[in-house]
Amino acid sequence: MRTCVGCRQREVRSVLVRVVWMVDRVAVDESASAPGRGAWLHPNGTCLAHAAKRKAISRALRVADAGVEALAEHQAFRENRELLPTIDRRDESPWPPNEYPAMSAPQ
Repeated sequence: MRTCVGCRQREVRSVLVRVVWMVDRVAVDESASAPGRGAWLHPNGTCLAHAAKRKAISRALRVADAGVEALAEHQAFRENRELLPTIDRRDESPWPPNEYPAMSAPQ
């Protein structure tokens, strides 16, 4: 049994897809036997989107930025790939740069 890092459901390993860190990028481990740390995902875009949003792949592989955009092009994850979040988080702030609201000091 393995746990999908996207939806956190347990499945047998034949149902899940293993992804591994290959020198400078994350890649699908077709044989599920590549050496090193790996993360398991259901073969659909929904679980990939959830894992990317929560940064679960980077955490499981213990890398700073896994760059999961390349995984979206793999045939296993083509379903629902429009759900993948944008990686550039600077545009998500509701305040203009350097104009954050003042925080009140705890009393």
